[in-house]
Amino acid sequence: GRQCACGLHGCGEMYLSGVGIHAGVREHKTNFPTSPLAQTDSPTTTAILEAARNGDSLAVTVIEEAAQTLGITLAYCGALLNPAMFVIGGGLGLAASDLLLGRAEAEFRRRVLPPIYEHLRIVGAQVTNSAIGAACLVWHTDQHLALNPPAPAKLPGT
Repeated sequence: GRQCACGLHGCGEMYLSGVGIHAGVREHKTNFPTSPLAQTDSPTTTAILEAARNGDSLAVTVIEEAAQTLGITLAYCGALLNPAMFVIGGGLGLAASDLLLGRAEAEFRRRVLPPIYEHLRIVGAQVTNSAIGAACLVWHTDQHLALNPPAPAKLPGT
């Protein structure tokens, strides 16, 4: 996979983010010399997404690669956790949900057994602030601790 800023290769960030979308355009540019997107030195993420919506072969390839990566990631998580729903958000998830979700769900279903996907939904986030997930985790933890306070620690020998 692509070299990530963390030092590893093939991280989701290198396919499922603005950085990853740009890396995909750079990586595949020479394969699509007639693509108007390939003629642009530094396209914006918005321009790449619009090009994909307009059928530009380079942009479509990059988006399909991102959707496949998302589907594979969801398949791993689905097989391990058996959730009822995946909510896809973040900058790229919100900006490209129309391009990613259907393709990602098809890849997900291709890679897991029917009992995992039969009742599972993959949806775009309705909340546009990416920090909401972290805030919900804090709220959930606070609520859990309020209902289930930890037992007092016992000192050795007491």
